[in-house]
Amino acid sequence: MPNGELRVWLDDLFDDRAAPPGWVQVTTAPAAIKLIDCAHVVELSLDHDLGDDETGGKGVDVVDHIAE
Repeated sequence: MPNGELRVWLDDLFDDRAAPPGWVQVTTAPAAIKLIDCAHVVELSLDHDLGDDETGGKGVDVVDHIAE
């Protein structure tokens, strides 16, 4: 798990929309939620459509988790 401030880039496409330098890319909503719960996340970029909703979830799932 990274230490310090973390910028999380949630997107399932590495080739077309890779995370910018200094960001950690995850491909599923559960992975983004895990980082939010375990690290000091200071910035998020959330893709809405992550392919298979059953396994990848959606960006809005992350927003709902934060709102809870």
